[in-house]
Amino acid sequence: MRNAVNRRATLSLAVAGVVFTMSSSVQAANKFWDGDTDNLWTTGNNWGNPTGTAPTNGDFGDIAIFAGTPTANQPTLTASRGIQGVDFQSGGWSINGTGFTLTTRSINSPGNNTFNAGFQTIYGGTIFVGTGSTLTVNGVATHNGGGNNDGINSKTGEGTVRYNGGISVFNPLNPITTNAGITELNNTGTPGYFFVRNTGTVKLAKSNVIGEAAAHYFVVDNSGLLDMNGFSDTIGALYVGASNGTNLDSVPGNSIGGVGGGTVALNGGTLTARSVNLKGGTVTAVGGGTLNAQAGGVVTIADANTSTINSTFGLANSTAGAGVTFNVANGAAAIDLSLTGPIVNNVGTGKITKTGLGVFSVSGASTFTAGTTVSVGTLLVNNSPAVTTESGLGSGAVVVSGGATLGGTGRINGASANVTATGLDASTLAVINPGSIDGAGAPIIGTLSVGGSVANNVTLGDFSSLVIDFSSTGLTNDVLAVAGALSLSSSSVLSLNIPTELTLPSYTLATFSSLSGTFSSVSNLPEGYDLIIDADSIDLVQNAAVPEPASLAILGAGAMGLLLRRRNA
Repeated sequence: MRNAVNRRATLSLAVAGVVFTMSSSVQAANKFWDGDTDNLWTTGNNWGNPTGTAPTNGDFGDIAIFAGTPTANQPTLTASRGIQGVDFQSGGWSINGTGFTLTTRSINSPGNNTFNAGFQTIYGGTIFVGTGSTLTVNGVATHNGGGNNDGINSKTGEGTVRYNGGISVFNPLNPITTNAGITELNNTGTPGYFFVRNTGTVKLAKSNVIGEAAAHYFVVDNSGLLDMNGFSDTIGALYVGASNGTNLDSVPGNSIGGVGGGTVALNGGTLTARSVNLKGGTVTAVGGGTLNAQAGGVVTIADANTSTINSTFGLANSTAGAGVTFNVANGAAAIDLSLTGPIVNNVGTGKITKTGLGVFSVSGASTFTAGTTVSVGTLLVNNSPAVTTESGLGSGAVVVSGGATLGGTGRINGASANVTATGLDASTLAVINPGSIDGAGAPIIGTLSVGGSVANNVTLGDFSSLVIDFSSTGLTNDVLAVAGALSLSSSSVLSLNIPTELTLPSYTLATFSSLSGTFSSVSNLPEGYDLIIDADSIDLVQNAAVPEPASLAILGAGAMGLLLRRRNA
């Protein structure tokens, strides 16, 4: 039976050495394979119902249909051909012809079928595979938008496409796109351009199948999943919940910034990316696994959901001393980026730099060695403080710059893990604020520990601030616990955030082994309390309490400065 379609334009396309032309009045036809004579695609008597003629080469109206029980003679190409579509209406079929290519706009496969020949999808071609079925591609698969940027090469249906041969993508504007089901990569070569969205999954069946050139990208958006399946790969740019904006603007439904979501499951594998871009996306590591970032670092795009990396994170920038930058945007999420695994050296000795106005929380026991710089925004150190030999920020020095904040309820510890906060001026302070926040933004009162197995020091330098928050009940407060020395600059300040009336006789604000210097001012000192500086602590004490000998008290801190006195003997 015939399927009439009127084409109103003339279009020529040269691919795989074959020129295809659509005229203004091409008649589409369904061609049914019956294999009555032999296995050759071009034998007319192999195609019945109705005409006994093979699909016209270059006639993009023809659809090759393979229905019912597979014939003994399976179709075999002896030259590259072009048709509009391939419709497997049942399973068990194979299209053969090693070294030859069947060019088509669409492939429909509700059952288990095989391409031993190569195929090429054009003009945003689609591949449908039914639930529980697999389309196995042993030949070379080429995905090409035809040079017109007119769509994406789209996998639909809940079944699986398994690539065992080579894959190539002609145009980065037309990536291999998986909207549903599974695309399994056992291919040779590195096609480089992938887009996974909706309920789609891309699953690796071996290592090194994606593509690591600078222009290559892998986008995992919406509810899409990249399953590393225990294998390893190095890719160009990784976008999880985010888009690259430049290469995907023409993709239907996509916009700069992406729609958020998306998951990369390492499952024991290792993924190294030139850059990692997140917008509410998640990297998981059930069964282990490592995400490595190179010179492009990590970028988050503002979102209502926290971007999360639940794996070991490797610093893989090979440029000496450069490390990896976490540029975290300030979105609606209370915590914009959460990294729960350890940060480790991957290439040389790595360091991290926090930029962007967002909140970045680290909670693993990290071992990187070249230090941390908090340049902008907030870095929360939330690893477990219970083990005194561990550190949330490795063993290197920690520097807090003007306009940035270091906080958390974890521990910083290591051979060189001293903390220094130095601001720019009185309006651009470098802040140390112990305590943290939960996923809803509610404050978590706690202790930030510096040092443990090592007596690390904290220096509150020029234009720095120690901020101490109290709980809504007034019964607990943040604490800065320093195993080594605490040094105060003449322009450092202490700020107390007290939301309710205090009732306890005393509150410890900081502990240390030794102290030098003093605060230039104390803000929000509550009525009825004195700030007492002892040899190993700073405390807020009700002024009715009897002072100890040979200690210093700071009383009535305000606009006129500080009044110092010794306690009575």
